[in-house]
This record gives sequence, C-alpha cells and structure tokens, in this order.
Amino acid sequence: MRSGLARNPALPASLVEQLTALGDPSVWLELAERDDLSGDQIRLLARRGDAHVVIRLLSRGLLPPDEVDRFDPPVVIAMADIAPIPEDWAWRLAASADPAIRGALAATTHLPADVVAALADDPDLEVVAEAARSPRISDPLAQRLATHPHLSVRRALACNEHVPSHLLVALAERRAPAAELCPACDGSGHRLAEQWSCDGGHQDALHDLDYALTLNPRTPAETVSRFTAHPSIHVHWRLAVRTDLPQGAYRALAQDPTPGIRADVAANPAIDEALIRAMADDTSVAAAAAANPSLPEAVMHDLAASDDGSTGTG
Repeated sequence: MRSGLARNPALPASLVEQLTALGDPSVWLELAERDDLSGDQIRLLARRGDAHVVIRLLSRGLLPPDEVDRFDPPVVIAMADIAPIPEDWAWRLAASADPAIRGALAATTHLPADVVAALADDPDLEVVAEAARSPRISDPLAQRLATHPHLSVRRALACNEHVPSHLLVALAERRAPAAELCPACDGSGHRLAEQWSCDGGHQDALHDLDYALTLNPRTPAETVSRFTAHPSIHVHWRLAVRTDLPQGAYRALAQDPTPGIRADVAANPAIDEALIRAMADDTSVAAAAAANPSLPEAVMHDLAASDDGSTGTG
C-alpha cells in the first residue's frame, strides 16, 4: 500500500518526508522515481536510503555525486560512472579484497588513469581485462597490455575504442609475442573452455580476438578488410555490416556461402550501385537489397513491378 502511495503523483510533500522516515527500502525506491522531489527531499532520501536508492538518485541525475558523503562501495562505483570521485576513495576500492568490486571499479568511466594502471596489475585476470577495456587507459598502458600473456586481456583491449589504432593493427597482424594462455587452456574453468579447443596455438581464442577487432570502429577498415577470407563465420558476419570497408571487401563478402551474411551485405548502405543492383537481382537476397536506403530509385521501380521480386537484369 505504501509503495502505491509513493507512486501517487498527488502525494503531498509532507507525506513524501513521512514515507522516507519509515525506513522501507521498497518505498524508498518508489520515491526515488518521482519527478517532483525537492532538493531537500532528495538529500533526505540519500541520507536515509540504502545503496540502491542513492544509486538510483545518482543515475537519474537528481543527486550530484559531490553531495554523496558516505563511502559505500556500490555507491562509489556508480558515482565513478557519472563523474570523477575522490582519489582516496578510488584507491580504497582498488585495494578491496573482493575482486568483483575491483573489477567493477576498473569498468567505470571516470577513474584516475593511475588507478586504472594499478588495476591492470591485479592478480585477478577479470580485473585486468576490465582495466584493458577502460576508457581512461593511457597509451603506454595499452602498449603494455597488447603483449599480455593471456589472450583474454588482449581481446578486452581489442574492444576498447580508446586504444590507438596502431595497436589494434598490431593485434590484428600478430606483431606481439605469441600469447601463453587462453580461456580454453588456462585451467580456469571459463565457460568458453566448453566451446573452444586449444592445442597450444589458441586458434579459437585468436578468432575471437579478430572478431573483437572487427567490432571496434577504431580498427582501420584497411586492416579488417583483410579478414574477408577469415575462417570464422562470426568475423564475416560482423564485416558485412561495417560501413567503412573498400568495395572489394563487400564484393568478396557478397560471395559468402552463408545466406545471412550475403543478406547483410545487400542491406548495407555503403555498397556501391553496381553491387546493389547485382544483389537486387539475386532472389536469395533481393528482399534485403530492397530495404537498402541506397537502392537507386529506378531499381525500386523494377522490384515493385517484378513478378518474382528481382530486377530481371541478371
């Protein structure tokens, strides 16, 4: 019943304060969703409420991070995703005995670069991987992690849009010394160990690294376009939807044996007119080509008038 009251848009201010004082976490959360809270009511909720309430107020922009005056790890982590936090708080969390807290801290967007660098030396591999994904990563740290002995860290780095392009190229071209471990052979019981095999060459993990590189828009198109003959279907699928590849790469992908990949190429607005016309005349992908916003108007008319959905020019 009180939760319903907390949601009521006509609730008087005096009852907002009364419900806050009752100490019911579910009611606090409902109150934190209101759009009519005064500054005093927000501060009262932040003082009385639990971590979930404070995080909700922070995430909604109702509570400025600099008004939070208590050290509560989940709250501090939420704050670090919104604005810079006191550096001594960051170091306290970085020294936590709980690797989940250290990893969550490493994943935040406003962490001091020196704290990110410290977490990159963490004994827990997942924490190191989160540091490799950090938007606060420095160029020297990225350079160091590009040669990390575990492929999970290199893969995390490959996803990071803040890593210099030349390092992503180096990962794609295998310029660093070969990795020593991957999730399939490190004995960690990682979920991927059940799906991947490893004979010491880490082939499945390297394919996954290449997939991450194709996901990253900072990886130059010239580099990933060399993956059109890659053994992994997942790499091809991701290449088919990139809009910055040279036309020769799209032509190679248009010959892929997987219909879904060809359809994604046909729907890609970056393909040139010659290729889009050819794909519009291929009944297996004509529907995808028809939805392509770059489809010439004349071809649209041909498809609309065609009995079989093709242009009839092939």
